[in-house]
Amino acid sequence: DCSIGVSGWSSLQVNWFNPIDDGGSAITKYAVESWDASEYGVTEKQQLILKNTINRGTFVLTMNSHSAEVPVGSTAADFEKFIESLPNVGDVQVAKTIEPEVTIYDIEFMTNTATVPIIGIHTLHVTPRSERDEYCVCAKGEVPCNLGSMNISCNFGNTREGTLATHRSEISVADVISLDGTMFTYTIHNLQQPSYILDGFG
Repeated sequence: DCSIGVSGWSSLQVNWFNPIDDGGSAITKYAVESWDASEYGVTEKQQLILKNTINRGTFVLTMNSHSAEVPVGSTAADFEKFIESLPNVGDVQVAKTIEPEVTIYDIEFMTNTATVPIIGIHTLHVTPRSERDEYCVCAKGEVPCNLGSMNISCNFGNTREGTLATHRSEISVADVISLDGTMFTYTIHNLQQPSYILDGFG
């Protein structure tokens, strides 16, 4: 739960609460990211295409050397949760489209500012066995499949490489002002904004 407000001509104040779940380890620092709207860049978009003849089973989705087991036929919301459960992925949006021959998962990485690796698909425990290679991973605006042996070409306009750029500050918990022991505040300084009045505030 986070809120933001103007604290000065060139500064913003960010307020947030302790997370409900700390994952079992004490929180030692927070990361605050900000960006210039004119230089934010574009989000990364990738696709996973599965042949509809794959009717049941699971497959292993991998990114950043971590993996999650995904049931065939997962909803867009469930697929999104599986990806977001992997470390350093950030916020993801997934849309699912079922076409006559294939099912397409469109995956957009909303907050990942690092180079986004191409998703990996491994260990397809699916039936029928003859269809275990019938998938395609599309990424980086490339036409051939980046992964898989499906006889299909990716649509150039459906994927792209992300170019998000943000300013990141890592703050020790000890250095963050605690308003009441549970809510914290941090001020982002040296921001720039256009003004109708050259001298700033009128």
